[in-house]
Amino acid sequence: MSGRGAGGFTGALVGGVIVDRYSNSLDLVMALCEMAAAMAIASLPFSASINTVWLHYFTLGFTGAMINMGRKTIDDPSVVSF
Repeated sequence: MSGRGAGGFTGALVGGVIVDRYSNSLDLVMALCEMAAAMAIASLPFSASINTVWLHYFTLGFTGAMINMGRKTIDDPSVVSF
């Protein structure tokens, strides 16, 4: 299984809960996801094994899904369920 696909699926599941719970601090959540994705990309060339490469791509998929969920919520705030 591809790391990015597994991360995207997991990020969509977890991201829905996090976006609903922290809708008031959504900018902070998205900024933290961007920082995690940037660290995964920056450390990718220094990966020593295929498992760490998989973990980096999992992180990219996870944070990408979370950012997409947050962006859609910011664009249309009526989708947040309280």
